Amino acid sequence: MNSYLVPGFAGVCGAPPADIDALADMAARLSWLAHDLCHSIAEFDLNPVIVLPQGQGAFAIDALMVGR
Repeated sequence: MNSYLVPGFAGVCGAPPADIDALADMAARLSWLAHDLCHSIAEFDLNPVIVLPQGQGAFAIDALMVGR
């Protein structure tokens, strides 16, 4: 993901750039999980997702998975 797509990820008001690689990795892994468990999971929600400064990762504060 390029930071020009979401300007805030490049750093604003003196904040360091966000770890967009970690965010992209999280999205890819969630996609794999959804694919692998498509017959068991109806939906999932992560809210909020925290993206730390570059090289420090990203994580979800809360998650909800709804079974079929």
